Amino acid sequence: MTLSPHLPDKLTISLWDFSWYTRTGPDEPFADLDRAFEDAVARGYNTVRVCAMPFLLFGSRLDTTKLRPSALGGAYGQRMRWYDLGGGGEIDGRAWLRELFEAALRHDCFVILSSWEYQQSPSFGEDRAWFDALMAVDPERRAEALADALADLIDFLVIHGLDDRIAFTELHNEVQGSRLTEGLDGEDKVVALRPRLERGLARFKERHPNRPVTVNYAKVPVGSLRGVPREVDVAVFHPYVHGVLDELLTTFAIRDRDRPFPRRRSAGSCCAPAPPIWPTGPLHPAIAGGWRPPRSAPGRSTSTTGATPTAGTPGCTTATPCTGWRWSSGW
Repeated sequence: MTLSPHLPDKLTISLWDFSWYTRTGPDEPFADLDRAFEDAVARGYNTVRVCAMPFLLFGSRLDTTKLRPSALGGAYGQRMRWYDLGGGGEIDGRAWLRELFEAALRHDCFVILSSWEYQQSPSFGEDRAWFDALMAVDPERRAEALADALADLIDFLVIHGLDDRIAFTELHNEVQGSRLTEGLDGEDKVVALRPRLERGLARFKERHPNRPVTVNYAKVPVGSLRGVPREVDVAVFHPYVHGVLDELLTTFAIRDRDRPFPRRRSAGSCCAPAPPIWPTGPLHPAIAGGWRPPRSAPGRSTSTTGATPTAGTPGCTTATPCTGWRWSSGW
């Protein structure tokens, strides 16, 4: 099967994941969907890829007319741009889905339907009802349940004359890293998951035989490609080629506990302002106090990696000199 002929020759894809419904509060990026599409088009994108929350809207039997996405709990994840939503937004789930597609139509854009529901999405629920509904589905049937929910979602779009905005459908995001694998034996989840995914794809094709459908994989499972169902219409893999980010992580030993953080080299380069340089000897007061860059530090609001010297760093005690930094994700 080929993609629909009305699609552009090249899909330039912007990842909106679950953010398009979690970040709808005042002054948040998706409070105005038209503005979000305008910005995407200005950057050269013609397609957005979303968690369409299909199970919640069409499979859970929960009331979705007043969804209030919330933060993950306490201070968890609040220094990571993905999770630091301010809250305060309220949406009617199906109406917001319709608005997404209407805005896509106005801006001549397309949508890749997917789901993160067996990953992060239910963590943003106001309570655990969404999560419990997902977990109540037998793991052997979860791919089929998603297929039915997505098929119902497409029926909803057909009723409103918006189904031509669909680029293609994914049963789920990064399937081998999701709760679709629960109960499977063996280390190779890609191969073990294949029968479940095949049943899900078959179910979707029963409902919508002329619409392209696939599943999505984290990285490129080179040694396990025999586990990719033959029935997929689109090959979707996330290689995670970090490029410049990998160079930063390697240069400054950010994820390498076997090397000390090169604090002198970092001064004026990766950190603004530079981390304090302390003499050898008893624990420096800056570390004992849990030093962090001041809130006015350039880049603080957008950085996702920051240096935090802590008393828990190996070698840091009141009697032993500190030998390095412990890096934490997010400021």
